Amino acid sequence: MIINNIDLYKDGGTVKVETNEGIFYIDRRIGTETKGGVYDDYPKRGNIMDNGEEIKQSLYNSLEGYEHPFYKNIESIREFIKPKQR
Repeated sequence: MIINNIDLYKDGGTVKVETNEGIFYIDRRIGTETKGGVYDDYPKRGNIMDNGEEIKQSLYNSLEGYEHPFYKNIESIREFIKPKQR
């Protein structure tokens, strides 16, 4: 998976990740009941994805070497995307 762009929403932390395999939204909103869930659209409009942990693992791994002109500290983004430890 190749990450094309990352965007953070001002709603408390929803992360939008655009990749060569699609666009994914990680729910990090304040007070959400689905914190860490992966959606196919913005969480209020989209559906939570069953394979969210697998997607987060792929995104997490794809951040290696990724550079963004605004988000200089990609490690902080990795914390948003980090999958659950097994």
